[in-house]
Amino acid sequence: VQALSDIIVRLPVNDIAIGANWLGLTNVEAQEFSVDHGLAAFWTDSTNSKLESVSYGNSRAYGLDWFGGVAHKGNQWVYDADLSSAAAVAAEMMEVPTMTGSGTGVAADPARTDLFRSGLPDGHRLGLASGITPDNAEAYLPFVTDYLAATGIQSSFTELDPLLMGRLAEVLA
Repeated sequence: VQALSDIIVRLPVNDIAIGANWLGLTNVEAQEFSVDHGLAAFWTDSTNSKLESVSYGNSRAYGLDWFGGVAHKGNQWVYDADLSSAAAVAAEMMEVPTMTGSGTGVAADPARTDLFRSGLPDGHRLGLASGITPDNAEAYLPFVTDYLAATGIQSSFTELDPLLMGRLAEVLA
């Protein structure tokens, strides 16, 4: 947490929205750290057991978007038949319900993403945070509004590849 905090305070003040994935923190702790650091968004991997007092509207009161992991690698698996209802519940709790594939860097099944989208109210955002690459991003365009990309556009474990980032931005534009 301290290393990420140190990076955030060194970022230049621009007209860009910055969010953080506060690994290992509860949802409430992640929200508090995000408020303290002036972020626009925060991502939490697990929303099943750590919902605590963070709920839809609560993050918005701080000007934050909560990207909460639902039907994703860190949570209990959600069966296809339950994806729509899981999405409906998530939409009442967070600004951006966020799916992933079955593991880090594993692309989500577009059919599951479509099923999840079908449970969200019209206009509600849907995040995708796993295995997104310039080569597969187009498959998600009909369903996903927000993309959290890393492993699919990195040149090493700690560095993003500018060419892959540019190609992904072109697909998503």
